[in-house]
Amino acid sequence: MKNKKIISSNLILSFFGIYLSFFYFGLSQYNYPVYFFFDIIKSSFVLSIIVASPLILILFISSKFYHLKKIFISILVGLLSYIVFHYLIRFSDINYYHIFILIFDNKNLLINVIFYFFPFIILFLYSLKFCEKKIFKINKFIFILLIILNIFSLYRTYVIYVLNDNQSYEISDYKNFKANSADNFKSNKKVFILLFDEFDQSIFNKNFEKFNNIKKFYNTSYVNKKFYSPAKFTIDSVPAILTGNSSQKTIIKNGKLFVKNYENEIVHFNHDNSLFNIYNISYSIFAYYHPYCKIFEAETCYDKFYFMKQKISLKDSIKILLNITYVDRLINIDLLIDKFSNTKIKPSKENNFSKFMIENSLNFLKNNSDIIYIHYPFPHPPLKKNIINFDEKNETLSDYEKNLFLVDYTFLLINKFLEMNQDSLLIVLSDHWHKDISEKKALPTVFFSKIIGDDNYIEDNKENNSSNIKGLIKMFFESKIKSNYDIKNYFILRKNHKTYVR
Repeated sequence: MKNKKIISSNLILSFFGIYLSFFYFGLSQYNYPVYFFFDIIKSSFVLSIIVASPLILILFISSKFYHLKKIFISILVGLLSYIVFHYLIRFSDINYYHIFILIFDNKNLLINVIFYFFPFIILFLYSLKFCEKKIFKINKFIFILLIILNIFSLYRTYVIYVLNDNQSYEISDYKNFKANSADNFKSNKKVFILLFDEFDQSIFNKNFEKFNNIKKFYNTSYVNKKFYSPAKFTIDSVPAILTGNSSQKTIIKNGKLFVKNYENEIVHFNHDNSLFNIYNISYSIFAYYHPYCKIFEAETCYDKFYFMKQKISLKDSIKILLNITYVDRLINIDLLIDKFSNTKIKPSKENNFSKFMIENSLNFLKNNSDIIYIHYPFPHPPLKKNIINFDEKNETLSDYEKNLFLVDYTFLLINKFLEMNQDSLLIVLSDHWHKDISEKKALPTVFFSKIIGDDNYIEDNKENNSSNIKGLIKMFFESKIKSNYDIKNYFILRKNHKTYVR
């Protein structure tokens, strides 16, 4: 009887705890809080009861049959050990998937099952030999451990979603964006950094002749066709680019992001270590994905688009639980859940955001800061629809190739303004290549840069990396970069490094 009670308690506590870990682990602690604290607690409690109840019911029914009880208790001991193991890993801010990809370069189902589910397999087999007294001792230890972990997990969640939920970040929402009037604009030497998400060199080169507006600047710039990004994903790549570092690992701890470079230095992704911290220059940021406005001290900063906190539905809760317990490694969770729910497709917020970014590109650039940094959400898939019209001859292109026309259209809107900013530095780059082409091997991204007013085309095929642009900007403000040839000479002395591919 004692075993049934303590196992029942442990099931509820374990599901509650590991589910709760989703809300403070990894990106959840780094990004803006997107849920309400009491919704999190409510959904944690409801889900743990719903999931644990059938198991508890079976446990009590099986107790009437000795052999069945023995087997089912062993299954539950294995399950509890499995959940507690992964709960501890997540509580320690360790990404278990990153450990997997360091050891295995294989998506074999058997390897996945063994790696993720070995705590269950081992404890299930061992507990078949245990007497009831030993099983009670194991569960008593698990009970005490879960109480401690859950108390600290509740506190961590409270800190993120209550104590650190700074409502002043609301001002960095694009819904509050106000364009600078032309009368207030000062045309001094500036740095324009235009980062287009997933801007792939090979696909861009293949379709180059279609992009008449980009060509005007591209054909009068320093161009490097073997320019790489520091990492495969935006979360890793952008911090490395902005801090001027290689990247072999991204660490998220206490809500802060750190880049571990190939010199094994741990670099905090913040204002002090960034390319924005040069000679007290001013800067403005118009971006998305990263919580830029929480990290940097920009004069003007926007990084959210009609941000609203989310409600947590039961469907969401189930998806979260199956994800953090790695069951979604075995089955397609989205397909299974969506099959039994009437999910209506809502207008794409991302699509609306892309349209907003394009239409306000000129307004972003009309800013009095010394550096203007814009991170566009395209040409990254999916297809951004109903923003521009396509010629019939381009309808056969892939969705990604169609998104490239958004980049070209952006240049149509800003070309004349950029040309007015003589002697300013323009940098066009990307955070990573188109990953559908290659998941394992790094590929070149689009990069071109110029001193506006210098129309010399310079092509470079020496491998380089966007982690080197920090030094270029520093030298520009030291008046050491005055021409496209100066840009070339700067990169001649810099080297590429290994790209972080995970």
